[in-house]
Amino acid sequence: MFEPKDDPKAIGNEVPAFPPSLLPPGSRRLHYWYWALIFALTVSVGFGPLFVFIDQVNGRHGQLASVVAFFVLPVWLASLVGARLPEGYYRCHPFERRGRLYEMLGVRYFRMLVPHGDGINWLVRRSQPGYRVVRDRLTLTDYEARTRAAEAFHLGCLLVMAPAAVYATFAGWSGMALWLTLPGIPLHLYPVLLQRYTRARMARALARPVVDSG
Repeated sequence: MFEPKDDPKAIGNEVPAFPPSLLPPGSRRLHYWYWALIFALTVSVGFGPLFVFIDQVNGRHGQLASVVAFFVLPVWLASLVGARLPEGYYRCHPFERRGRLYEMLGVRYFRMLVPHGDGINWLVRRSQPGYRVVRDRLTLTDYEARTRAAEAFHLGCLLVMAPAAVYATFAGWSGMALWLTLPGIPLHLYPVLLQRYTRARMARALARPVVDSG
């Protein structure tokens, strides 16, 4: 099992030190196919229930009103919220800094499954030993910004599903409410937790003094 350490070489095991385009063809295909699988799961399992829900409420509110109320407006509001999240939202709070809470929730195990996570990186390194994690503070800082974008995206997806889930709950459609809610836990909630966990580890690494080896 990968043990996190508070230094730039060990932080962010999800991130290659060079882009996948520089990997051998076999490793690139592995990354691309895995990304395609995650995308397909997100669309089918994550948003499929929403489209079924909209089809069911068409009879109550009409097709146009249902699409606008439960898809167009939620997507617009989620994108607006994601673009305007304050700096304080992304800042790691004291209870997050050691990462213990996220580890208790299983985030480290979840990280084994994500693209650029521990599991797929292990597979890539079998054919490309030079495939490494972030190696310096510059790339570490750059990836910190990417974790914010990823977190905003997944948070937005949760917000898109929320109006339909709330409506289904109050309408007494408990099965539909669960179907709308449960897929978001592995597809979006845990990715949000993973980004915060990663940034907490990055913050510890960036806080360490730079040692001049020259």
